[in-house]
Amino acid sequence: PCKSYPWAEITLFPVWYLLFLRPVLSFLAYPVSSLHCRHTSIVVHKDEFYFGSSGISSCPPGGTLLGPPDSVVDVGSTEVTEELFQEYLSSLGESLFRREAYDVFENNCNTFTNEVAQFLTGRKIPSYITDLPSEILSTPFGQALRPFLVSIQIQPPGGSPVGRPNGQS
Repeated sequence: PCKSYPWAEITLFPVWYLLFLRPVLSFLAYPVSSLHCRHTSIVVHKDEFYFGSSGISSCPPGGTLLGPPDSVVDVGSTEVTEELFQEYLSSLGESLFRREAYDVFENNCNTFTNEVAQFLTGRKIPSYITDLPSEILSTPFGQALRPFLVSIQIQPPGGSPVGRPNGQS
């Protein structure tokens, strides 16, 4: 169950379409045990917020088609009111996290969750999640796969757009 205000949690979901990388990276001697392919979101003020190729969205906790998370990390309490948080999300949706700004390696759900967690609590999400894209891109195989992976549009279905005027999508 979701904790209510003033708590914030990040939720972690396996990203099955990226798990195909495990056998290939294992063959290339990449430390597969460190490969944590995860979609992250943040739960605060009784809703789950996430970023994908359609921009910032929200839903009830566990309300995307990904279902319940496979793990949850408590990032602490927040003094940020729901009203201030909504203003902040709206601002992010017009700047750093516009839907056209989505990039699977550089500006993704984990980047969003990390940014929001720091705003709410001053704490970052675990580095094993945020460091994964640069770890993959540091390999020749990662560089070869980059054009394919960048073309993938990722948006967990089931949420509603956040901060778009007049419900624009």
